[in-house]
Amino acid sequence: MIIVQNRIRVEAGFRKEFEERFSRRQSNLKNFKGFVKNYVLKPTGKDDEYVVMTIWESREAFETWTDSKEFKEAHNMPLPQGAILDRPILKIHEVINEI
Repeated sequence: MIIVQNRIRVEAGFRKEFEERFSRRQSNLKNFKGFVKNYVLKPTGKDDEYVVMTIWESREAFETWTDSKEFKEAHNMPLPQGAILDRPILKIHEVINEI
């Protein structure tokens, strides 16, 4: 199992729009073999970094998703210029222990 984190710093004036995009979007992740779960984590306090986290049965399942037309469609409506403060950081971790 792997956990994929996309860490995205969002400018304060665009946070509501960023959050609404996830709540309005019709996700097709559940249709992909190997998909387990998706979380969108909102920062607390003064932090500006959101985390979009997905859990997959394998790296191959995740890569099948990222190579799909559904992935491209889900990411084809970027936020306005200046909404994202830095280039998002993608981190992939393999689960070695679960309680």
